[in-house]
Amino acid sequence: MKKIKYILIGLLGLALNQGVTAQLSYNYAGIAYDNVANNNANYTTSQNEGLRSTYLNLPNGIALDTNGRTYITHWNRLMLIDGSKLRGRAGGAGDPVFSGGHSDLNSIAGRMDDPRGVAVHPGTNEVYICDYGNHLIRKVSRYVNSSNAQDLSTFAGTYSGSNSGSTDGALASAKFNGPNDIVIMNNGDMYISDEDNNTIRKISGGMVSTVAGSASAMGDVDGIGGAARFTYPRGLCIEDQNNILIADYNNGKIKRLNLTTKNVTTVVSGLVGPQDVVSVNGKLYITERTKITKYENSTKSIFAGDGFAADTTAGTLSQTRFTDLRKILYNAKEDAFYVADYRYGIIKKIELFEKPIVKFTATPTSASVSQVVSIVDQTTNRKGTRKWVITPANYTLVNSTTLNSETVQVEFSQTGSYTVKLTYTYSGGSEELKKSGYINVSIINAPPVADFVADRVLQRANTDITLTDLSSNTPTSRLWTITPSAGVTFQSGTDNTSKFPVLQFANEGKYTVKLTATNANGSDDEIKTDYITINNTASVQLTNINPLSIYPQPASNSVQINGVSNALSFTIYNLNGQRVLGGSVIENQVNVSRLNAGIYSIMVEDAQGNLYKSKLLLN
Repeated sequence: MKKIKYILIGLLGLALNQGVTAQLSYNYAGIAYDNVANNNANYTTSQNEGLRSTYLNLPNGIALDTNGRTYITHWNRLMLIDGSKLRGRAGGAGDPVFSGGHSDLNSIAGRMDDPRGVAVHPGTNEVYICDYGNHLIRKVSRYVNSSNAQDLSTFAGTYSGSNSGSTDGALASAKFNGPNDIVIMNNGDMYISDEDNNTIRKISGGMVSTVAGSASAMGDVDGIGGAARFTYPRGLCIEDQNNILIADYNNGKIKRLNLTTKNVTTVVSGLVGPQDVVSVNGKLYITERTKITKYENSTKSIFAGDGFAADTTAGTLSQTRFTDLRKILYNAKEDAFYVADYRYGIIKKIELFEKPIVKFTATPTSASVSQVVSIVDQTTNRKGTRKWVITPANYTLVNSTTLNSETVQVEFSQTGSYTVKLTYTYSGGSEELKKSGYINVSIINAPPVADFVADRVLQRANTDITLTDLSSNTPTSRLWTITPSAGVTFQSGTDNTSKFPVLQFANEGKYTVKLTATNANGSDDEIKTDYITINNTASVQLTNINPLSIYPQPASNSVQINGVSNALSFTIYNLNGQRVLGGSVIENQVNVSRLNAGIYSIMVEDAQGNLYKSKLLLN
């Protein structure tokens, strides 16, 4: 063990000396032990052991809660990785041969039979388990602390002497046949791979239904709903809030189920017994027995492991070995995978460390002197620190933005071409993008073209809203008109002629904003009707026209707006109803990396003034 430790330290030191980040794997939890060859002779008996001083028996499912704790299932038991400890939370302790069965009791007094897939409800932190041997979906109450028991109960399915089947209907009367994995959408809908029925089931509104496949009719057919066929579907993955991915084990495929159309299509084929799949930054990572396969741009490659050699070696990705992989989890906050190695009873952690892909855009790129230009960071895989460089330095940063801000707002004082460079510096090195002569600034002898934006368009009364004049052709004066004007006051020393006026609205309602921009060549008006809405309940209980679909959930860096083709601006509120972040939606993405982990509400407005809302979970 010491030898392996020193090898890893040496590898990491070499990587750092070379200025790159080595991707490494670690035997993270569990004592490596051949459970199959030794008939599970070693097993966990204590409740709060160190991660590497604990035996796990045939670990299978793995899931992350909203507080960053990791649940795993192994033979007849649910465990929790909580910091440096592994805690038994539900199901029988001791020899797994004698700790199975079924009972709804607190903590380790309860009984399960071969629990497999596990998922955590994004809104409640309650845990849901596929109790494969009992043909049930079990529920475990949320974790409070290590001394509080978590209640184990039967959530869906019928328990009796011979309780397998395929019955849709109310939770208590439904029947499953070997449920293998479960995912939970933002709205609370659950999808289950009912392995021995060869179907995908759904739980919503207290009812169980079959959404794809036909009970006991195995096969390999892409199709809609009941016309589709699977052969032992296992791991599930939320690709986005309208699609889930399915590891179709015996068909050697990854399939996609569209939750709206119920259409099943093949995404990846030619796999060997895929157990699970996870989607990260548009790439798929698939567990196949002794390797993790990466699928990117229609091409498969080995990410870690080997298709033939099988053991427990940890180290670089090419050195890493697995024995019999099951479920895989991506922890976005750590930028790492956790995988369950079934036979040897260990949880492996694998660093991803994808480098930042630096991107940005400016609006406008052809500007007039003193016009406000917004430069927006669109980088993916963000990590480390951000730094903007704009040359030549004939500019002023406005609206409290800095050269480290996600969005930089700039006024240029002289004509000419300006170069913009964005650099991300992180532990593995740095990545940058430079656009030479990107912004061109001139003096145009023409009337202004008026334009403006508000930093938020939905707010409570008596709360600051900042307007920004975006007019081109160098206005020398401006005049703001707010209708109705009753109860509208200017704040922070600004007035109706300021370039960045700060306003408060005492009364609820909708307000029209007009900007008149003037220079020596004339003037121009920009009018936005019913542009600002003041609603005293909006920041506590957001009332809007449409529900909002966003993914991933939980998120850590950015979220994608789904189903709103012309999303314009966003506002994020905490649980106390306080606005914590707002700005423009760029290419249907919202950057949330500045917020702490927790539960928020997000409001999005489109170009037509329609409002959309959703709960937002950050880890």
